[in-house]
Amino acid sequence: MITLALDTTTSTGSVALVHAGELLDCFVGDQERTHGERLPGDILTLLKRNSITFSDIELYAVCSGPGSFTGLRVGLATIQALSFANEKPVIAIPALEAYGYAVMASWPQESGAKFI
Repeated sequence: MITLALDTTTSTGSVALVHAGELLDCFVGDQERTHGERLPGDILTLLKRNSITFSDIELYAVCSGPGSFTGLRVGLATIQALSFANEKPVIAIPALEAYGYAVMASWPQESGAKFI
């Protein structure tokens, strides 16, 4: 399953492609430009770079906050439009949950730290 994931909770934001739980590619945004200015191009660049079309995407994921109101609005509207146009499901992921998973995944196994 190929998932297009979008995070606009920060000023940089990111777009990622995931397949079977593995990150295929990620594009981090330029914080000098607004999400509205760069997001369509970032998504198209990421898809083209990986030879993936919108019909290949089976699921859309978007960070649902917390974050800036404008960033969230742009990200949610973009994913909603893509989902509607391509008749694919959407999943919203709380940003703090995503950050927590990222920390756990990058934590050295040999540290002995346990996450509950």
